[in-house]
Amino acid sequence: MYNSITRAVFQNQRERIRLRTVLFVARDHEPSNALHMFAEQLSRSYTVISHLGDDLPSNADPAIMSDDIDKADIVIAGMSLDPQRADKEIYAVSAARTRGKPYLLFSDVEDSWYERQWFMPYIEKARGLLVTEAREVPKVGKIFPFLYATSCGNPCSESEETPFTKPGRASALLSRTLMNLME
Repeated sequence: MYNSITRAVFQNQRERIRLRTVLFVARDHEPSNALHMFAEQLSRSYTVISHLGDDLPSNADPAIMSDDIDKADIVIAGMSLDPQRADKEIYAVSAARTRGKPYLLFSDVEDSWYERQWFMPYIEKARGLLVTEAREVPKVGKIFPFLYATSCGNPCSESEETPFTKPGRASALLSRTLMNLME
């Protein structure tokens, strides 16, 4: 009896995950590459929409980006190194916030979430912050005590602490994080 109930609940969760649409947005090379790898792994379970620039200015029509934000259940945005290049990510998270959509910010380099001050107003209102190293999570908690932070690593720059040392761990962690945040 217990196993059949557990199986039914798990199946229901899997079906809910397949219905989720995740929008990835980044401009800089490193977060674009990392989020592309996340998107590739998550596309097996989620509908994925990508606006990843790989250092190129956004050529997407704002109306297309706006439509994609409407379609998304959650937005995951990188955090560009230069405030002049962060327009794409800031537009996506501010539009998501205005529409009541949850969003996560992805910090691709250790402590960059703290150094990139132009993202602070958006971090405060985010559903969560994805950091590269586990040791960053307590730091986030000291500044933003109510913000969900988790270490997801960076597939472009692995270390011993990150989940990317074993294939599939990061996508499982990110899937679980998304499922928890969407509830």
